[in-house]
Amino acid sequence: MSKSSGQGAAKQISLIRTIEQGQTFHRKGQFADAERHYRMALAQDPSNAGVLRLMGVLAHEAGRNDRAIEMLQRALEADSDYSTAHRNLGHVFALEGRNVDALHHYSEAARLDTTDINALIETARLRSDVFGNYEAAL
Repeated sequence: MSKSSGQGAAKQISLIRTIEQGQTFHRKGQFADAERHYRMALAQDPSNAGVLRLMGVLAHEAGRNDRAIEMLQRALEADSDYSTAHRNLGHVFALEGRNVDALHHYSEAARLDTTDINALIETARLRSDVFGNYEAAL
């Protein structure tokens, strides 16, 4: 193994460990520590869609939906086919009363992952809400 590929592997391992540490803090509700680790991961890989999504979820859980929307949109800029990020963004938009935007993202999540029952249910619910009748939800 060359020196450069060894360094690349070490950086990847460091990135994974940093993300895992952030997730541990996140699960414990230690949001400041989680955010610090997620920021360290983004410093290593600024377009990491997974970390951007985690930052969005963290912001939402901290009551900062404007920041959550920003981070989740950045995650989707990095990976437009990231179904979980679409579902998370749909959730935040729905909470903000932005039902058309929520419907778009839940629909995308359901299209990308047909096994995502939550995205399918929310898509049907929002179609009914947005279009005003049950038949439109089908």
